[in-house]
Amino acid sequence: MLTWCTESTGETFMMEKIVIVLLGCFPLLVHGQAPVFCREFDCPSYTMTENSTEFEVRQYEPTSWVVTNVSSSGNVSAAFGRLYFYLDGRNDRDQQINMTVPVLRATGGGGNATIMFYLGIVNPPNPTDSSVSLLHLPQMSFFVRSFNLDHMPTDGEYERELRALESALGTQSSYDASVAYYAGYHAPWFQGERHNEIWLEQQ
Repeated sequence: MLTWCTESTGETFMMEKIVIVLLGCFPLLVHGQAPVFCREFDCPSYTMTENSTEFEVRQYEPTSWVVTNVSSSGNVSAAFGRLYFYLDGRNDRDQQINMTVPVLRATGGGGNATIMFYLGIVNPPNPTDSSVSLLHLPQMSFFVRSFNLDHMPTDGEYERELRALESALGTQSSYDASVAYYAGYHAPWFQGERHNEIWLEQQ
C-alpha cells in the first residue's frame, strides 16, 4: 500500500483517505521550478504566458493521466478508489506510482464528470480495471483562475469561481465552454489555507 494509506483500518475509512489525498496532488513546474502550492508532490510542467488579477494563461507540456468516469448518480469516492488502486499496483506491471497534484475533475453537462490523476512517469503501465484508462494529452493552454479557502470547496464554490472566470474572459477570449476542470491541491483533512483552481482550455 502507498504510505499515505497505512493508517486505514477498513475499506470505508480507506476510501475516505483516498478522497482526501486525491484532492491535493498535481505539481506544476513553472520555468523549471514547482510552484509553492504543489508542495512536495510532482506536477505537470507549464509556462505562464499571461497573468492578470483575474486569471493567468498557462501552456502545459504534453502530459499523461489515468482517468475514470463518474455519472451524476455515481459514487465519487469509488471513482477515486479506482484510480488509487491503479497507483497502488493494480496495473499490468504491478507497479506502484507516487501520488501527484492537482487532482482534476473535468465536468460537462448533465452532472457527469471525469476524475483525472496526473502521471509523472514515462511509459505508464496499463490499467487492469476496464473502467480505468490512460489519457495522453498534447501541449495545451488553459485560462486558470486560482482561489484560496480555509475549507474544501463545495461544488457551488467551484461554480461561482467558474462564472467569475467566464465573466473575466468575456467575449474577447476563445475557450472551450463545454468542459471545465476543477483542480484541488490538498487532502480533505488538510488544516489551513487551500489552493484551488478552475481551468478552461484556450482555443
